[in-house]
This record gives sequence, C-alpha cells and structure tokens, in this order.
Amino acid sequence: MNHDDAAGAPAFSAEAFGSGPHAGVVAALLDTYADAVAALKSSIEGLSDTALAAVVDAETADPDCRSIQTVLAHVVGSGYNYAVAVRRWLGEDCAYQEPALLDSAAAYAGALDAMLAYNVALFRDHPDLPLEAYAAADKIKVRWGQLYDVEQLYEHAILHVWRHRRQIETFKRKLEGAARAPLYHNRRFTALANSENGAVSEGMVFHYQQEGNVLRCRYSGPEIRYGQLIGLVDAEGRIDMRYHQVDRSGTLMTGICRSTPERLPNGKIRLHESWRWTSGDGSEGTSTLEEI
Repeated sequence: MNHDDAAGAPAFSAEAFGSGPHAGVVAALLDTYADAVAALKSSIEGLSDTALAAVVDAETADPDCRSIQTVLAHVVGSGYNYAVAVRRWLGEDCAYQEPALLDSAAAYAGALDAMLAYNVALFRDHPDLPLEAYAAADKIKVRWGQLYDVEQLYEHAILHVWRHRRQIETFKRKLEGAARAPLYHNRRFTALANSENGAVSEGMVFHYQQEGNVLRCRYSGPEIRYGQLIGLVDAEGRIDMRYHQVDRSGTLMTGICRSTPERLPNGKIRLHESWRWTSGDGSEGTSTLEEI
C-alpha cells in the first residue's frame, strides 16, 4: 500500500481482498480511508511540540477536544476501535484501545499509519466479511449505542477523520492568531515559590503589560519598595528579562531572569524562572509564578 501516489491513484487493489463480490467495495473504502489519513497527516506535518500540546479550548467539557494532541489521540484510538468493534462482533477476543497522548506530530503520523494498517488487516483476515445488513439483529452495536453494518461503520470512520481534520485546521488558525497576539498582556501572576536568596515573596502579584515582543511590569512587596522589569518574549513565549528594584532598606538591586512558560490544563500559564543577581553577592536562584 502506498499513500503517497499521485492524486487519484488507488492505494489498494480489489484483488488484495479476495475474489468475492465486495472486494472492489472494500478497496474503495480503504482508498478513501487512506486519503483521509494522508490529508490529516499533511495537516499536522511540521507542527511544533508546543502547538501540538497547547490548550486551544479550555472551556470544552469534552477532554478529547482541548488541544490538537487530544484530538489526534482520539482519532487514533477511535480508528483502532472501529476494527475492534467488527472483530468483537465476529467473536474475536480483543480489547478496545484508549487514547494515548504522544509527544510529537511525527509520532502521531506513525500512529495514524499503524492504525490504518490495523484496519486493512481486518479485511485481509476476513475477505468474506459481509458489508451490508438490513435487519437490526445483523448489525454491529457500537459503544455509543448506534447500530451499523460494516459498510456504514467504515463510512462513519472515514468521515470521523475528515471531521477532526477540519477541527485541527480550526485549532491551528486559533493558535496562529494567538501567536500574533501578545501572550502576556494584562495577565496577572502570583509568586508560588522562590529560592531563599530571592527577594520575591510568595503571594506577590505581577501585572504584565506587553507590546509586540516587549514585556514590562512594575511591582512591590513586603521586601521590595519599588521594582521594574523589562523583557523580550520569543516565539515560544520564553522571556529574557532584566529587573531592578529598591528594597525596604533603600538598597538598589539588579538582576537577570529567564522565564519558560508552561500551559496548565485550565489554559492558564505557569512560569518557571531561573535568575541571577547582577548586584550584591551575584547569587543565583529559581522561582515559580502562576497566572491568577
């Protein structure tokens, strides 16, 4: 089987599925399935690990539709389970698959190929598999309660891939729009933890302003009378910043900080920071801020 043939070239021949009257229908179904999988793989080609895992819809009640990663996990798992449903209907002892979160788009491309191959194997293992059924008793009852014959189930499987490809394209457009918008503008962060040699106290609040890739903030706290920071935000949301502050004793302190963002399940941001004083003892430390 070759999914990369020129457009219109069949990936499967009817002869591969026996000499029965439905061999051509099976080949056509699998050709269309392969086209859907190839289109989905094209949609995720080159997708960064950050974009893959980014929460796009934090409000949805469906855990499969929060990010491109969860959508792909659902598509792959469901793709296996169409064939599992048929095999179980035939009396085989096989278990349904649960969605698996993978770390890269390349890993999902391989998983999609393996999923398609598993479905192809079903029809090669059962060349006389009946495709159509009219009586409810002769149909397959799937886990969500609907009844299908084999042909109907595979038409559903093919549309399932196309539908979620459209969803992923929508998610990609939203992520591109978010990437163009300032990530940190008007977000408020509170300090969760800091090294002992730091001056930021737990509970201090930082109200960030961002214009383009320039970040700024004024702050104060129990040990800080007044402070300012300025930084540059890169394409992945990492911040390279400089800060200066006057403490309660009147000492002027300066430092460097680099922050790496983590997207939380609720869509908010946690910042993991590594910093160094450029005044005083020149010591280093780490801190954690979380969006409120």
